Amino acid sequence: MSYQRARERQSRQDNYNTSELGNVTSSGKEINAIGLGEYREVPLIAPFGIRWNPPSGASVQLIKNWSMGSNIVAVGTIVDEEIEPGEVELYSQGGAKIQLKNDGTVIINEHFKINPDGSTERI
Repeated sequence: MSYQRARERQSRQDNYNTSELGNVTSSGKEINAIGLGEYREVPLIAPFGIRWNPPSGASVQLIKNWSMGSNIVAVGTIVDEEIEPGEVELYSQGGAKIQLKNDGTVIINEHFKINPDGSTERI
């Protein structure tokens, strides 16, 4: 591919692509990822109160965000398991998991349950 055609293609992508799927190549406070191009020191964006750091190899959604002084930010990973609408699950690569269920219960590591009234039980 000629240099001119590559520049024209990149210009079209810059103008039209606002989001792309990428794969993490290096984790840290900021990540490196490969999507349509290679991106270094990509900031991680999450809702307040949630910190995340996707491991190398994870698929992430990359979006353009010119207002942060960076062309690309990572906003999330691909959801690979289904949960009920309205529920929230926090999990780590090591297997720790906290589920916030629609009925008000909290399930920890699928072994411990906290009921809405504060009582607890082993599952």
